[in-house]
Amino acid sequence: MKPNYYEKINLASLEYIGHKLAPENQIDITDIIDYFKVEAKLGNIKFIQQLGQRFLYGQGIKQDFAQALYFFEKGMKLNDPTCMFYLGELYLNGWGVEKVIKLFGYI
Repeated sequence: MKPNYYEKINLASLEYIGHKLAPENQIDITDIIDYFKVEAKLGNIKFIQQLGQRFLYGQGIKQDFAQALYFFEKGMKLNDPTCMFYLGELYLNGWGVEKVIKLFGYI
């Protein structure tokens, strides 16, 4: 099951950075994604979160649960609670991973 469209709304909040820096306020979403990837490699947690969410919801790029898992695990290793939450969502819903709901005997 694909994540709900309404969950994507908060992702647009960081795109204003690209629009502020672009000539005539025109920038390609791939440029924003490339910038996010550079910042994520430097360990900037906000961009790691955003890349994970973009891959999870398919906003601006093709939906890819494996990439979402990669970025959320990277954020989890940096002790980021947002990435931990989304990683839990992946496992709870079985998005790109084996569904795991073995908490307190529930299946």
